[in-house]
Amino acid sequence: MSLHSFLLCGIHWRSNGSAALALGEEVAISLLRDETLDYNKKFSGFTFTKFDGTKVTV
Repeated sequence: MSLHSFLLCGIHWRSNGSAALALGEEVAISLLRDETLDYNKKFSGFTFTKFDGTKVTV
């Protein structure tokens, strides 16, 4: 379920939603980093901004 689904169901703990977004973000970054290890072509990476405003280069 997404954060918005919980809100629609009447579960309103913002800390749960915020923690879930942060965890999902870390999982996604980890998966992207793992994929770069298997990529056979030259890849200089890309940079994006996390939810907290910090920049990450993968």
